[in-house]
Amino acid sequence: MTLARLLTTVAVSAALAVGLGLLAGAAPQHTAPAASDGTGIPTPQPTLTETPVALPEPATTPPPQPQPEPVALPDTGPASWSIEIATVGYQAEIDRCLWVRMNLGAAAPIVGAHNYCGGGDVLEMALGDSVTLAGTGLDGLYLVTDTRDAHAGDNAAEATAGLVASVILQSCYWQNDGTERLVALTRVG
Repeated sequence: MTLARLLTTVAVSAALAVGLGLLAGAAPQHTAPAASDGTGIPTPQPTLTETPVALPEPATTPPPQPQPEPVALPDTGPASWSIEIATVGYQAEIDRCLWVRMNLGAAAPIVGAHNYCGGGDVLEMALGDSVTLAGTGLDGLYLVTDTRDAHAGDNAAEATAGLVASVILQSCYWQNDGTERLVALTRVG
């Protein structure tokens, strides 16, 4: 893939994510219709409003129960994971120990949970693992196609720029310094 085509694909993905996403607790973002540059690929237009949205914060209280031992991954082949997304929301819902879909204007919807509320699985996922999601319209089978680290409070759009994903999973690392792991999922079924 040429660099120009890759940059065009990333720009189109970002424009679609901004145009279709809703910010948690904020008014919808509005974008001008995309124009074509003659290649049939829409040319992104600037948004009318751009409000940065931060990634959620780590827990401020210790876990309510003892930490389970991490599940050992198999030595060969990809692992399989299953997540039930309970609601759409943001920090308050995450603090209620739920898997939460967050529409933050990122490269894709972000689904997150505190590490001690099941989100620890995100820290164990590896490229090629399969993840089955259920709930909030994201039902399906996905593959882990990319990962990166971010920090609580980062602008979600900037933290996920360049990730090609249908959904992004998010959870904080165990050291409680605000560092978060983002796992890009691509839908396969």
